[in-house]
Amino acid sequence: MQPSSIMLGQDERQHGQMPFEYLRFFGMDVEYSTNYLWVGGPLLGAATMAASAIGNSNRKAQAEAMARPQWRAFGTRATIVTNHRLLIMFEGQWVSFYHEHLIQMRPEPREWHVVLMHEGAHALMLRGPWAPWLCVLIYALRYGTPWQPGVDYRTIFGITGS
Repeated sequence: MQPSSIMLGQDERQHGQMPFEYLRFFGMDVEYSTNYLWVGGPLLGAATMAASAIGNSNRKAQAEAMARPQWRAFGTRATIVTNHRLLIMFEGQWVSFYHEHLIQMRPEPREWHVVLMHEGAHALMLRGPWAPWLCVLIYALRYGTPWQPGVDYRTIFGITGS
């Protein structure tokens, strides 16, 4: 077994390090500014006010669309898998997602990604060619079996026949 590339806990073992595209699902606060312009006499002033109102309405709609909960991509990140957690390098530090807090895992091997739901955290999507392997490893570490209980791996991977 190769030595770990990071400091680990006493009974923690590293099982792999690979790159994944890192996405999180959340909404956010978005600020936008409004402005009103009045130019010229009553007729021209009314026209500029109407144009300002349309512009403000468009800025508000754009801000609302940006604020909605959605998948937000943060680029490709180094990811380490241990027997206790996933560690993802984000903004210069390792962020931990502990397997014991995993509530749901939705593998999408045909699309090369997995969605992970951890207690008290925004949904996490990891995308890349290692996603199917990551699912098998996490299930094996968490449940002692490489497949989610009650799920036929042939269905997950689209295998037909016996």
